[in-house]
Amino acid sequence: MKKLLLTAAVMLTTVVGAWAQTDIEKNVYYRIKNLGRTQYMSTNGTQVTSVAEDASSLNQYWKFVAGENANAGKYALATPGGKYVNYKTTDNTVWELSETPVYFTVAKTNDYYTIAYDPTQDHGFAHANASGSVVRWGSGADASHWTLVKSEYTDASFVKVVYTYKYNAEAKATQTETRFNEAAYPSQTVVLPYGFAVSNAPTGNIPSEYNGGTCSVDLTIVKEKELPFVAATDIASIDHWYYMNIRDDNTRTYLKYETGVNYIKAADNKSAVEAASNKGAYIWGFVGTDPFEGYKIVNLMTGESYILSSPNAPTANANAAQLARMVKADAVTGNANWFMTNATHDNASEGVFYIQHPTASAYAFNRQTYSGGNSLCYWTGRDVGSGICLEEVTVNNDILKGILSARISEANTVKTSASANQGHPGFYTSASVSALSDAITAAQAVLDNASATAEEIKNASASLPVAAEGLQIALPEAGKFYRIKNNAGTWHMVSGEEKASDNYVQFVADAATTKSSVFYFDGRHLVSYDNGMYIVAGPFFGGTNKNDFLGYTNTVDDTRKANVGFRASATFGKLNVVFSSNRYLHNNGTSHNGNAGGSDADENYRFTVEEVTSLPVDMSAGWATLYSPVQLACGSDVEAYTVDAVAAGATSANLTSVGTSIPAATGVILKAKESVTGTVNLDIEGNTLAAATTALEGTYPAANISADAYVLASKNDAVGLYKVENNGSWKNNGFKAYLPAPAAGAPALTFSFGDDTDAIKGTEAVKNNGAIYDLSGRRVKAAGKGIFIINGKKVIK
Repeated sequence: MKKLLLTAAVMLTTVVGAWAQTDIEKNVYYRIKNLGRTQYMSTNGTQVTSVAEDASSLNQYWKFVAGENANAGKYALATPGGKYVNYKTTDNTVWELSETPVYFTVAKTNDYYTIAYDPTQDHGFAHANASGSVVRWGSGADASHWTLVKSEYTDASFVKVVYTYKYNAEAKATQTETRFNEAAYPSQTVVLPYGFAVSNAPTGNIPSEYNGGTCSVDLTIVKEKELPFVAATDIASIDHWYYMNIRDDNTRTYLKYETGVNYIKAADNKSAVEAASNKGAYIWGFVGTDPFEGYKIVNLMTGESYILSSPNAPTANANAAQLARMVKADAVTGNANWFMTNATHDNASEGVFYIQHPTASAYAFNRQTYSGGNSLCYWTGRDVGSGICLEEVTVNNDILKGILSARISEANTVKTSASANQGHPGFYTSASVSALSDAITAAQAVLDNASATAEEIKNASASLPVAAEGLQIALPEAGKFYRIKNNAGTWHMVSGEEKASDNYVQFVADAATTKSSVFYFDGRHLVSYDNGMYIVAGPFFGGTNKNDFLGYTNTVDDTRKANVGFRASATFGKLNVVFSSNRYLHNNGTSHNGNAGGSDADENYRFTVEEVTSLPVDMSAGWATLYSPVQLACGSDVEAYTVDAVAAGATSANLTSVGTSIPAATGVILKAKESVTGTVNLDIEGNTLAAATTALEGTYPAANISADAYVLASKNDAVGLYKVENNGSWKNNGFKAYLPAPAAGAPALTFSFGDDTDAIKGTEAVKNNGAIYDLSGRRVKAAGKGIFIINGKKVIK
């Protein structure tokens, strides 16, 4: 009979994931032993481990919980406390306890089991390695094989003990532990604040009446002594200040905030503190009303705007990203409340306490070597290096002036840095730098005043960080021209044309002086000075695949995202260029197309925006038209003329000099002076002149003109205004001028000056072979570029 039962059991349990009820009992706890390591699956309370046999430890007992529905045929592993084995990492290499069950497949071969989270694997998940961890997949068969040691325990064999810690009848914490029935009560493990203790911790064994159930006990917290400091209700009302030191090996090292150092130093002795010109950096205050919630810690030097904070829960004693540092109170993202606990190291004395991280309770402040010196770090050991001592300090005017002097020095350093390139886009505005300078001057006057009150000194100190934080980044201004460069200043954005494909903004190396790299910002758009085209974010003519690029158009509507703005980037001195679709200009760095990315991700999204102070004009033909939205100086290279109104049937246009400056929004004709060739640069002036009267019209974006007009041209070696017949519309390039044609206008207009109505007939006049004189009255052999007297008439060539 026994032989038949054994055979049946083996047959039933060799099927993966199926156990016979006679083989594994579902309400019985087992100890699970590794065949290769001869260790038992256990837990340290959080992770699953593998340790030597200890039948008295609850951590080594496991119950198999059968799954249902989609998990039918699988089993979860539960502890007596009701937690389950779950995976911690995505590749299932580390296992921990959680409230959520994970179901495993189980197979039995001969006298051992494999337990697998992934049934496609050929051996079990649990490999007890030499370090005591249980991990996924073993390298050898025995390491993944387990035997089950059945116990006599069921759920009725345990009792859950719940302690509720109460202060003034208010619950402050709970502690839950599972024990064998009628075992001794668990010890109290909840850490209480400094000066508090439990008055009625239970002793003896848990009564049998709780077997298989829950034993709830209220623990009364009593206050035995006061904190060694007086805490204020808020930062502004702190009136008790302290030196804070760590006693280590019978020495005391004082905690100090140091400007520009992103951690708290713990290196100076008392004599160094007394000799310091700025003692405020060593002085600390505490804020809080509930010791169970913790206290905020403030430094006198940084003032009420900053508190001591740690960005996240520490996992190492001297991890740079986890150390406590002073952080703006309104920008704290991690811990800001510190938990004060009783000191327990061997020579702890009255008034010594620990400052503990509230969520990572194992970690308390400690003096350790970090970044080449002693600093405020953490330590899990709670030794003498974690003992915090306080000395109350009377904050007088000398201490306050020491702080003021240090803040003036800091502000001057900031001012010196801020003054460089001030006013330029990406740097600080001149107005905010000036405001900081004024605050420094006012603060210095208070510092020099021997009769200054404590309140005056405090106010002066408080004004300096406000002024420094008030420094504003200058952004491009509407009505100015700019160049935009990226990649260490070698790649400039340049203009392009609207076309059916490859309609991309381009970046070109070493284009710092070209006309194509100049753009006008009207407050909403960037317009190419070269051809008057708007820069827009897609989509473009080539299809939806162009959505990620920037291109050009001379029309703007809701589908062509031309609105553009500027933002301060993560790199000082550089800006983001952001379009209305909230997409960032991006130099892709390969083909140097102007993409529209999604964020300020790296330097390719950040641009130096340079104000252009002179506009290049191509005068290689000797003549040009110009329509500028800003006032320009003519300089020594060109003469600028407006054009009088032209009557119907006229054959000439009268030109009038504008003098030394070209007013803004005024269409003009430019003439190069003798010996001038190529590109000239016209300096941009302040817009002090009213627009001049002229018959010329112009646009600074390119525009489609739907009427007849005259444009500047040279035909048969004669420069003049030639009529453009309207065939629906013609395109006036940006920043160019034209003359609207009157009805029955002549096909061409020659130029005249002043009252010379006989006009200038261009090269036809030159070809008369008469005597030629320059404007000084000297006879010349031939007319070059300029104005000459030929056959008694002014001729311009």
